[in-house]
Amino acid sequence: MPILPPPRLPLIATAVWLACTAWPLSGQAQVFRCGNSYSSTPCADGKPVPVEPIVEVHPSTQGAAKRRATRRHADREERAWDRMERELDKAQANAPPQRKSGVDRSQCEARDRRIQKIDQLARRGGTVQQMERLREERQEARDWQFRAGC
Repeated sequence: MPILPPPRLPLIATAVWLACTAWPLSGQAQVFRCGNSYSSTPCADGKPVPVEPIVEVHPSTQGAAKRRATRRHADREERAWDRMERELDKAQANAPPQRKSGVDRSQCEARDRRIQKIDQLARRGGTVQQMERLREERQEARDWQFRAGC
């Protein structure tokens, strides 16, 4: 029996397979935009499109980053509320007393009756000048009540 050389077909098939699978790994594949479609071969008026590898981020790292950002935001808000509360406490401590001790209750009641009378006259109507005078009188009486702490 003659000695035959080993069959070369499997060797050639293996070489072709390796070349085909290794070719995309050898460099960045070029992609072209041709109108409304994409192609790996250049075309007339085709523009090259940058192709970058997809980077996957593990979902657990995204969740941790979101939790950290949420916690930082909550901490900032809490510090802001604390600061506002301290400022409010300080302002209330420095605020003047609400009522003047020298104002008699009867004076407050007299102003109340005057305001009611002004309101009654205003409901009747009148000229523009009369209504303006009533508005000013009422405003003065209400200002006095506020300053007196009635």
